[in-house]
Amino acid sequence: MRNVIFNENALRFLKSKVSRSQYRDLWDKDLVVLVNMNDSIYGLINNKVKNMLVYMFWAYLLAYLSDSVTDFINTGGAWNFRGYPLRSNLEVNASSAYVVFGTRTDEPAFDQYSLLGRNTALEGSAITPAIILEADKRRLRFGRVSAGAVSEVGLYQVVYDTYPYTHEIMLGRTVYSVPGSGYNVYYDVIVKAPFLDNLAYYLFGLLSDTNQNLKRRDGTVVTARTSGDANASTLYLFIGTSNTPFSFDQYDLTNALALTSVHYFTWSRSTYVMIILSGAVRLATSMTIGEVGFAQRIADIGGYLNEVLLGRIPLSTPISKSAGDVFSTVITFYAGK
Repeated sequence: MRNVIFNENALRFLKSKVSRSQYRDLWDKDLVVLVNMNDSIYGLINNKVKNMLVYMFWAYLLAYLSDSVTDFINTGGAWNFRGYPLRSNLEVNASSAYVVFGTRTDEPAFDQYSLLGRNTALEGSAITPAIILEADKRRLRFGRVSAGAVSEVGLYQVVYDTYPYTHEIMLGRTVYSVPGSGYNVYYDVIVKAPFLDNLAYYLFGLLSDTNQNLKRRDGTVVTARTSGDANASTLYLFIGTSNTPFSFDQYDLTNALALTSVHYFTWSRSTYVMIILSGAVRLATSMTIGEVGFAQRIADIGGYLNEVLLGRIPLSTPISKSAGDVFSTVITFYAGK
């Protein structure tokens, strides 16, 4: 996985992104992992133009994964309009995400919050959202038919704040030329390793405002409440003994052992969004750690809480520990410049 780096390489990247105390804490870990979200989840227009999703997408997703409220900016440029933050630890999706069109060609930027020249007259009928499974990726597809010449494409959604008022936010924008009316324009959100099918369907449910089937850690398929308040905990960590290659359909680790986990959710509105997920455990028996995973407790439509594995990272070099040793790790999810 080129989008996942370990130990010294991860530490070098993070040195300028975290506080001194956090950096000292990272050095004490047995395993430091950095997941570059820009290459793990990104936008792709008609399978041609890749673009980095903007601040609001990451604030929305990472806050939801950490079961936290977060600041947001609406398409009018207002931060926390009426004084309420984004309701990312309850039902946040007030509608399905939808594709929008405009006529400006300014370069996209991480801190943009609206299409610069949106023209609703160019926006024909919406195309029904779909999830497409491919060998090396999962494609969350949203689309619209053009009703005229287009030069910029965005992805919007209406969400709730904590009041709850509703707000339109922009999740992504890119420059893309459509010559006239009648063209199908697809804005795909691409999900790649180390994120599993569970994360792909979870995110698709949030973006499409629909309930989606997930597979909990015992292999049982459940219908998650992804059109409502599905998240019932922050992310937490597991370690396991297998280092077999990654597969999207995995749903648990081998000989999985839960860690005591804490997270730090940090962001800069103009440059990055980041979760630092830290965990440790004292081993009762010797163990060779070959994989790490992250999970969340997710509510199904009956309100029952389910442990659902969302990502798995096999280690190229397993780590052996003896009985009584403490194993500690940190996984950082970074998106931005």
